[in-house]
This record gives sequence, structure tokens and C-alpha cells, in this order.
Amino acid sequence: EQAAYEERHQKWAAAAISWQRVVDGRPNDPDCHWRGARALLESGGGDLKQAVRLAQRAVELAPQNVFAVRVLGRAFMSAGMTLNAKRELERAVALDPKDEATKALLKELKSG
Repeated sequence: EQAAYEERHQKWAAAAISWQRVVDGRPNDPDCHWRGARALLESGGGDLKQAVRLAQRAVELAPQNVFAVRVLGRAFMSAGMTLNAKRELERAVALDPKDEATKALLKELKSG
């Protein structure tokens, strides 16, 4: 509940810490993994390697979860791993062709 509260109020650094606690207690819950990764990315100063690890675990647990795949793509983008980012974002678009947020990330990646 605390992590979700911090997330709703865009307290990303605090949310990242809280989500990590949730991940520690629920290691097989894909939602807390991708949400923790997203919080790290949104915080601006988060551990990119940890964001990638969390997102990879989320995708491992729920390969059809478009949110998890998109966050993994974003984590790879932030870490400068453009080929991996492109692969994951294209996979997210294939999972949900109407997802404009993922399409925008893919376009940003291709133009940058």
C-alpha cells in the first residue's frame, strides 16, 4: 500500500525503495517487479542495473504483460542498450498494437 501511495503521488525515489521491499517479500509477483523498475526509472537517479534486473524478472514471470515489457524497453533505453530496447519495445507493440506510449518510446529510440 505504501509503495502504491508513493507511486500515485509521484514520490518516485521513495516508491522505488518501497517496491523493492515488496519485491523482497513477493519474489514471484511480476507487477511489483515492473512497478519497482518504473519507479527507479522515474526517480531520475535510480540504479539502472537494478531497474533492468527488476524489469527482466517481471517479463520472465509474465512474458505477455505489456507493461512489464515496456518498462524493460525503457530500462534498456536508459542504460544505453539500444538494440535490446528496440527488441523489447517492438515486442510490446506486438502485444498491444494500440499502445501509444510504447509507440512513442519506439519512435524516440529510432530518432535518437
